[in-house]
Amino acid sequence: MLMMMGSLVMGAAKAPEPKASTPTISNERIDARIKASTTTTNEKKVKLGRVTYGGAAVTAVKSRNPLQLINPFAPMSYGSGEDNVVRDTVSGRARGVDVASVRF
Repeated sequence: MLMMMGSLVMGAAKAPEPKASTPTISNERIDARIKASTTTTNEKKVKLGRVTYGGAAVTAVKSRNPLQLINPFAPMSYGSGEDNVVRDTVSGRARGVDVASVRF
């Protein structure tokens, strides 16, 4: 038993350390994500004159069953979970949720 524990400790001591790398995303992938997100969310927005309203709140109001918006097994007719996610333009990571937005 003691020999087994000793060999485990020695093996762990000689294991190479993992490299600390940051993931990089190319500009083409970011442009594709932005294009995909703008094309899918256009049908969930409300345009009144020159003002466009959007976000999760508008999607919930327009939806027949708002609880389906948080259901991971909901049909695609309710949209994608990515529709109201705000992403960092440099890293592509999710930064938050677009609850309400107004564009002029």
